[in-house]
Amino acid sequence: MRVYIFEDDPSILKMLTLYLQNKGHQVQGFLDTYSCPLYELDTCACPPDKPCAEAVLINSRKQHSDNIDFLVKQEKKGCKLTNPNKAVMSTSLTDEQVKKIRESGFSVIKKPFKLIQVEEWLRECAARLGLQAES
Repeated sequence: MRVYIFEDDPSILKMLTLYLQNKGHQVQGFLDTYSCPLYELDTCACPPDKPCAEAVLINSRKQHSDNIDFLVKQEKKGCKLTNPNKAVMSTSLTDEQVKKIRESGFSVIKKPFKLIQVEEWLRECAARLGLQAES
């Protein structure tokens, strides 16, 4: 699977990237959400027939609402990736924030997490897309 990770902690980004690459995934890691073309563009620039990635993990360490709003804006700008295949990772989400994320259709991965949890979520993403999951 093609996986994008937006994580501002370089050590966590490196760990997730290496782990998922070793599991056979194509991973691109970014230290900031500004790396996504949809941050600046008005519409999705992905090829017409598929999204840029099949799963997106976004850290919510900064302003929680900023990254959640970023995901909502992606959808409004035509992002082709289904919302459940986008997950917000955080150590300090309130129950209200978790509710908002899930009501928007996104997934939640609470930190600290076990790598197997990310792997299981990716299997669910693959199933939603009708892909064979890597293992």
